[in-house]
Amino acid sequence: YDGLRAKIVKKGSDVHVKSRYGNDITKEFPELVEAAKRQIRGNAELDGEITMPGKRFEDLISKLKSTKYTKRAKVKYQAFDILSKNNKSLKNKELMERKPLVKSAIRPGSVIKVTPYKNKPTIKDYRNALKKGYEGMVLKRKTSKYKPGKRTTDWIKARKSIPIDAKVIGLSKTVKGKMSFKIVDKKGKSLGLVSSAHLDTTKRNILIDEIKHGRKPWVELEGREKTRAGKIRHPRIIRVRVDLR
Repeated sequence: YDGLRAKIVKKGSDVHVKSRYGNDITKEFPELVEAAKRQIRGNAELDGEITMPGKRFEDLISKLKSTKYTKRAKVKYQAFDILSKNNKSLKNKELMERKPLVKSAIRPGSVIKVTPYKNKPTIKDYRNALKKGYEGMVLKRKTSKYKPGKRTTDWIKARKSIPIDAKVIGLSKTVKGKMSFKIVDKKGKSLGLVSSAHLDTTKRNILIDEIKHGRKPWVELEGREKTRAGKIRHPRIIRVRVDLR
């Protein structure tokens, strides 16, 4: 789903919505709070995706930043995992043990939905998902346990991307001191910043050296999509285009 990863934590009548980074975003999604009180049985902690049907990710971010609730579009919550039920942690249970518990924890309703899954998905399933407008599929190892805050090979995202030729015109450092590259398209329009984290040391040093010597090397990017503002979502440098000048 093209949405915002979030957890819903319900304890009695107390409900909190938290982002994947642990930030409390409860006040921004009062409709989820009300739905959780109606639909979640007992106490539970769910993991899922907040979506806005028919809208893009950037619309959801605008909603998150909005201070005028009356002008916001309604959201849905796609629950795909459960971390605890009735105050008992489920993180050490295997995925296929947790899956039925997700469904049992949620009453039927219009806001909180249980994400469907399929054993042994095929390429055809992936292509069908793209045709239906989904970003792709998440492939999960059946025996995987829930590991909060960690990226592992037990869960792999398979989603389409678009190739883009771009020119590196400068360097930038994030607040945390990580190196990023300033990039523009063929017409010189800014595409934003792209992190150097995914590059191997050789490619990273080549680009840094080119910039320091006043050159502007071409690269091939892989990105999810262009936003309405012309930026690239989740850009990643695939290779240095030495064939372009």
